[in-house]
Amino acid sequence: MDATALQYAPTYTMGTFALDFLTQASQGSMTGVTGLRNGVTQDAPTFQEYIDKANKYGTNISPDKGSGFLVYGEGLVVGHALELAGQDLTKASLLSALETVVDYSNGVTPVLTYKGDHAGSHNAYPAVCCNADFTWKANGDPASAF
Repeated sequence: MDATALQYAPTYTMGTFALDFLTQASQGSMTGVTGLRNGVTQDAPTFQEYIDKANKYGTNISPDKGSGFLVYGEGLVVGHALELAGQDLTKASLLSALETVVDYSNGVTPVLTYKGDHAGSHNAYPAVCCNADFTWKANGDPASAF
């Protein structure tokens, strides 16, 4: 059986693999494909902040700026947890600090809450291919069901 016979018509065709290097490599063959990301797309306001910081510190950003941007967002999460844990960092102080994280937002990752739910977030950002430079573009607000 095929998807038509099963009446299978997914709204989103890619789980968290909606990464810019895939669409940039395909140069248009993914136009209209939808996917879910674990962070915002390059059209978010925080992307320019990321580029500015990278330039400030002399970092050479690859053509696949989007993947680095998502890692930057994850680094902001780790940095926030380390700040909360304090200068005398131990495993216990870090775990204790994580339990205080509620509705943390950095403009890149979904809003995170670790207190009582160590998944952080169950949300993903919907995206559609493509911007003119073959990067993903935002296609709605983050959610946990699509």
